Amino acid sequence: MSRSSKSTSSLQSDNRRPWLVQRVYEPKRQRTVLLVRQSVHALLKAKRKVSLMAIVMTSKELDRKHLGISASAILGNDEARELYEAHRTWRAPRGKRRFSVECLEEMPQPRVKAGRDLRLVYERYLQMPKRDLALRLLKMEESYVALEETWLQANDTLYNAMLGHHDKSVPTTG
Repeated sequence: MSRSSKSTSSLQSDNRRPWLVQRVYEPKRQRTVLLVRQSVHALLKAKRKVSLMAIVMTSKELDRKHLGISASAILGNDEARELYEAHRTWRAPRGKRRFSVECLEEMPQPRVKAGRDLRLVYERYLQMPKRDLALRLLKMEESYVALEETWLQANDTLYNAMLGHHDKSVPTTG
């Protein structure tokens, strides 16, 4: 997929002024490609991450005039863009992260204080990533289930104790 940064009017002016392309645009394009190539090589040699900003900063160091190149110059030049994309450190995500039970088990039990400022808590939750909110919700649901189970067992034990005590105090006929 070719990305051209030239507008229609500049293309028309290029057709009327081939000397402008030959003497101005082509040398600038070649300079951009050369500086991107040198910057990428320097970054890889130094074992640093290759990003647009890293290339821009490194190109300023490598350029004799210390002007360097801009990120838009890299993205607007097809050859320079291909060099950058071939060597960049960043890679697109491969898909959604899968949920694992171990992740939930490793998460500490959330602490909730009575009388907390709900407005502040709400604002804090709005700042959290969805994944963290989902994990927190799952952990709270698991805690609720465990608490409810404990409560039911305690009430069952208490009820049975009360029935047992009641059975002993009531005389049986027979």
